[in-house]
Amino acid sequence: MQMQSKTRGCEENNCFVHLIIPCEINVTSAYPKEWISIFEGRYYFGDTIQRSYLVSFNGGKEWKIVPYSDFNVLVLNHGGVIFGINKVSNEIIYSLDEGQTFYHTNIYQDKETILAMLQNGIFQKEYVTILSSTEDKKSWVFTHINFSNILSDFNFNIDRKCDDKDYSTWFIPRYNGICYQGRETTYMKKNIGSLCVDERINDTVISTKNCPCSFEDFHCYAKLKSDSCEIQPIDFENTSEYADFCISDGM
Repeated sequence: MQMQSKTRGCEENNCFVHLIIPCEINVTSAYPKEWISIFEGRYYFGDTIQRSYLVSFNGGKEWKIVPYSDFNVLVLNHGGVIFGINKVSNEIIYSLDEGQTFYHTNIYQDKETILAMLQNGIFQKEYVTILSSTEDKKSWVFTHINFSNILSDFNFNIDRKCDDKDYSTWFIPRYNGICYQGRETTYMKKNIGSLCVDERINDTVISTKNCPCSFEDFHCYAKLKSDSCEIQPIDFENTSEYADFCISDGM
């Protein structure tokens, strides 16, 4: 997979990503929104290999490096805020524009040790709780971080709620068209530059309809050869999957 970056020689297309996908996936943390995916991975640029969390904001088409790797990445405000922690520098690191810019802020004393973080609440009351310990290990420190006050417009409309102009339509990216496993689904995705509180709960899908399956909707029986699926004869008597149906029972 290609890595989205303009640094470290990536403009010469020599940067690639290998995702580390566990056998059992926590869907809530790995896929917090329909268009967001989060996994640990190894990224390669030239002869250098490093490990970090990687985030895709367009359904896995492109992946961005998250500049911290000590805890899993948290997604707040339905994707409007990406949050993490660097234990080495004791910094909180966050982005308001899908990883185009990351802000670094140190809110701890140098000797405090960050132990864990947890996401709580919804909408304006959504926040992150960070647990840390003092240098002597005799006390715990609980820090609550709330982003709602910076989700405002340039007219200082604090805690502004998103309206229709803050959203655009989004489709699952495919090599051929926008049909995914027999369904053509349209989502409402918040614009990158919109600083507002997203109070939608389950209404990101605005339309869905049946559509013809494509080759991508079927499992690759046998193996990959030269980055292409090498089709081999299928023993239909000993398999429960048939080439007449998509994976998700679409058309």
